[in-house]
Amino acid sequence: MRRAGPGPTVAVVGCGRWGVNVVRDLVALGSRVVAVDVSPAATAAAARAGAQATAPELDRAIAGGVDGVVVATPTSTHAEVAAHALTAGVPVFVEKPLTDDVAAARALVDAGGTRLFVMHKWRYHPGIEALAAIAAAGRLGEPQGVISDRHGPAMPTADSDVVWLLAPHEVTIARAVLGSFSRSVDAVADVAGGHVHGIESIARWPGGRWHRSSTSTRPFGTDRRVAVVGSLGTAVLDGPYADHVRVHEIGAPTDRAERVAISTEYPLRRELAVFVEHLLGGPPPPTSAAEGLGAVEAVAAMRRSAGLAESGPHR
Repeated sequence: MRRAGPGPTVAVVGCGRWGVNVVRDLVALGSRVVAVDVSPAATAAAARAGAQATAPELDRAIAGGVDGVVVATPTSTHAEVAAHALTAGVPVFVEKPLTDDVAAARALVDAGGTRLFVMHKWRYHPGIEALAAIAAAGRLGEPQGVISDRHGPAMPTADSDVVWLLAPHEVTIARAVLGSFSRSVDAVADVAGGHVHGIESIARWPGGRWHRSSTSTRPFGTDRRVAVVGSLGTAVLDGPYADHVRVHEIGAPTDRAERVAISTEYPLRRELAVFVEHLLGGPPPPTSAAEGLGAVEAVAAMRRSAGLAESGPHR
């Protein structure tokens, strides 16, 4: 049920390390935020970030009237919390991944219909949007593949390992550029001391296109680089905070790359802006529940190939 006022009322479920950033940006975008968390410390942090109301449980927030719900709880709870949020009858935006279980993700897609969306942050990154546009315009010739490297510190939680934490970024980046998810993948996991430290994969599409991804928390430096390889050239995003992408023609000197300027607005703010606009009557976010399911299936296939259990360590 919709509340009166200039901006939408949004319940943010889960106000921990990442959820408090969601609260902050929704408030900056003109929303009235109800912070939902069982932890008084978490709701206090959300109030400091601008939340106008707090609640220990989602039912209380729903009873007060909300226009939308954002789910930012631990991965292992996404299926349960998102299903509960859908009972409010309003659009729901779930942090990636949709779930870490294929069957649960399929059930959510069936239940959510056109009201459920997934926060695949890198699909809203200006650099990834630019790489996809450059490839689609034919500036690189025939797109042949995508290379993505994600190395450096990460903060896996007790209920999820680094693969479920980071690999959804990689598969959705490739989907943004190549137009679909691959179901053919070969992968190897870096497992030591009872922990997963990374995963290397090569995914393939019919017709020969490919995606090579490397994800690791090993301490050999921080690297967040994406390149699109084409028959006539390559386009490169050198990092998440870059203000341009580089376009290189095959055979041209390296220092002759064209620089294509991009926005430096944070992708979290961009995706939340799209969600807020949708709550006010605008178009739906492009990262639908169906796309979220595709990402879950792609990561699960990667894990199977690497000999890992499909779901997170909590299973």
